[in-house]
Amino acid sequence: MTDFLEDRVDLQRDDAFIKRTMFEIVRTEGHFVEAVPAFSGSGSASTRFLVQPHPPLK
Repeated sequence: MTDFLEDRVDLQRDDAFIKRTMFEIVRTEGHFVEAVPAFSGSGSASTRFLVQPHPPLK
């Protein structure tokens, strides 16, 4: 237990929490993150979250 970091434990969440949070970011910050369908080789569908490119600076 010499590598135990208490503050990292507080940040751990299950997959469902992370997915809900990512969809909320897509809903509120669609210019920043996009959700697109992703399919594995076995035919199962999932979601891929893509950070959108920043517009060129003028």
